[in-house]
Amino acid sequence: LFTNGSSSGNDGYGIYAYWLSNGNQIDNFTLQGNNKSGIYLFDSYYYTIENCNSSLNGGDGYYLMTTGSAIIDCISLNNAKTGFNLYHTDTTAIRNCTIIGNAEEGMSLKYSSDNVFTGNLIINNEQGIRVILKSSGNLFYSNIFIHNFARIQSSDDGVNYWNTSTKGNYWSDHISPDENQDGIIDVPYNIDGGAGAVDHFPLVKPPVTPVPDHRKF
Repeated sequence: LFTNGSSSGNDGYGIYAYWLSNGNQIDNFTLQGNNKSGIYLFDSYYYTIENCNSSLNGGDGYYLMTTGSAIIDCISLNNAKTGFNLYHTDTTAIRNCTIIGNAEEGMSLKYSSDNVFTGNLIINNEQGIRVILKSSGNLFYSNIFIHNFARIQSSDDGVNYWNTSTKGNYWSDHISPDENQDGIIDVPYNIDGGAGAVDHFPLVKPPVTPVPDHRKF
């Protein structure tokens, strides 16, 4: 259990776990200004990471390689690369995280399948989410995408799901019409990329109130 601490300003990573360092919990940790990623998990499973702030690092906020974990209520802000970088990572849940101002993607998935992303606030990254290299079976719903416009909001080259049977995501560039006032935009939202992916139930309003100014972090 790593709790209520800080690992910042290191030449390498803030926390680096590898080779079956399984079943650990990181809670309420600050990982800022490290030359590489704030948290790097390699071939390590069953992590629970909660209430952590991994920001202003020289690499990714969170780099996940071959891990099945849960990341909840975390922050990834203004990192030099990606907010959350998933590589060969399956059955991971990323929930209710704040992902703002990262120089590359808010989230990147490569060779990663059967992960769930919900309730995340994804603002002002170069691209919101990028899903490539045989990543499939991932589910995205109730996420908030605002002004990830340096390239595009999100892209998908695999077979993934951008809504449940009733609820999709909020997209700041797709907010009308909703003629029957059911909270779902009448026109589906097309995801960029070669898969022809679609959010069939885009939300009229964000499911939570967006943070208006990322400098508060």
